[in-house]
Amino acid sequence: MKTTIISNDHDLINIIKYLKIFPENQLDIFSGKADALEIMSHVCTVHPKLLIIDDDFTKPQSANVLNAIRKVNSNVKIVFISSDSSVELGREISPVGILYHAVKPVDKDEISDLINSIN
Repeated sequence: MKTTIISNDHDLINIIKYLKIFPENQLDIFSGKADALEIMSHVCTVHPKLLIIDDDFTKPQSANVLNAIRKVNSNVKIVFISSDSSVELGREISPVGILYHAVKPVDKDEISDLINSIN
């Protein structure tokens, strides 16, 4: 399954990269500028089936980015990871249709089980 990670968190990226559950060329990492237009352009170019998005990287425009992605690709599965466990953030992102919301620090077994359950 083509998967894109939108994050600059090296720990998160390394956990996902070293799970070794992605076939060659199925894992794409975007860690460039946290600019909503660049993120959207990248997602539209890559067309992932699974999107793992790091709120800490896209803040404060996370909800806008998620809504835009959902409008362009309504079938993409979204995993939202954040260090913010506030109820307000949950209310903001829940209408977007998040498949899974994890709070950092994430456990490699939890991420592995999640990704394997989606495949």
